[in-house]
Amino acid sequence: MKIEELQNQIKMLKERERFLLQREKFYIHDLQRAKSIQGNFLPSPIDTFPLVDFEYFYTQQFGVGGDFFDVYKIDEHCFGVYIADVSGAGVSGSLLTIFLQENFDKKEKSPARALANLRTKYQKLSLGEESYITIFSMVFDIKNKTFYFCNGGHNQRSLLKEQNSLLCISCSGQPIGNWNMQYEYADHFGTFEKGDKLVLFTDGFADMKNVKGEHYGERLAEAVMKSPSGLREMLNFIANDFVSFCGKEKLTDDFTLLVLDIL
Repeated sequence: MKIEELQNQIKMLKERERFLLQREKFYIHDLQRAKSIQGNFLPSPIDTFPLVDFEYFYTQQFGVGGDFFDVYKIDEHCFGVYIADVSGAGVSGSLLTIFLQENFDKKEKSPARALANLRTKYQKLSLGEESYITIFSMVFDIKNKTFYFCNGGHNQRSLLKEQNSLLCISCSGQPIGNWNMQYEYADHFGTFEKGDKLVLFTDGFADMKNVKGEHYGERLAEAVMKSPSGLREMLNFIANDFVSFCGKEKLTDDFTLLVLDIL
């Protein structure tokens, strides 16, 4: 090979390397912007005061992802909350969370009707059966101290911490997807007292294993019961217990922990 040809090949390789580095920087910057945009969709406690206060631990494995939640005011006496996990990770998952945030009916006091309406809108996307949303939705009536809840395939129960007891709130339900069109969502009923704490979480949080192969979800209820009464202190206690449980194990999913103080 002539020296000129070798020099040309080296030049082409360097140009290719510069191109790849520039593209990598673009994707990193674009991902950071996408993370900021998705984060801006998350709710603020200011919007639901004085009905409820909340704190959360929220992190996505790839910067953006499929975990999402919302806490929203319905009227002067009622607020709603849902927690969701969509199929897919990274950018594809984040796109479905934006669809969820834009299309969930925040005026509807029946979680079952809200999920049914969401499914109708979702089916218009004509996505494959491999795409779906799991979601657990609740509506609280502060005046009457009652709440209704409905499950859309979210297999993680919610925990209502009362003064001296813990109530596990769960029910069966089908994910939001393009199968079994005849499925009917149903509302379930519960009561609460002022000052009760509600804990919601996704499967990335509950399914995390330690070195012994144990799932954190198996000890979460105990951590909630042992946690302090203050909202921020409660969140930090559970988060620290989670980190201690995981040890040096690598986090492999999106993680969301939401703690609410019903005022």
